[in-house]
Amino acid sequence: MLTDDSHWLIETKGREDLDVAHKDRAARLWCENATLLTGTLWQYLKVPQTEFEKLNADHFSDLFMFLPQGAL
Repeated sequence: MLTDDSHWLIETKGREDLDVAHKDRAARLWCENATLLTGTLWQYLKVPQTEFEKLNADHFSDLFMFLPQGAL
């Protein structure tokens, strides 16, 4: 949860297989439904594990580089 009361579901993902796209969609749908049910913004972000390890992030906002363009 951030100071703006938004909630994030963050997943670091190592191996990508055929089911990953379905899992990503399910996570995005879960966030959409959680937002509708709670009135609190929920967002999903998948971060490649290898990129996360290289990043050495100091702040949550450092992860925003993994958002699709125009997502914020």
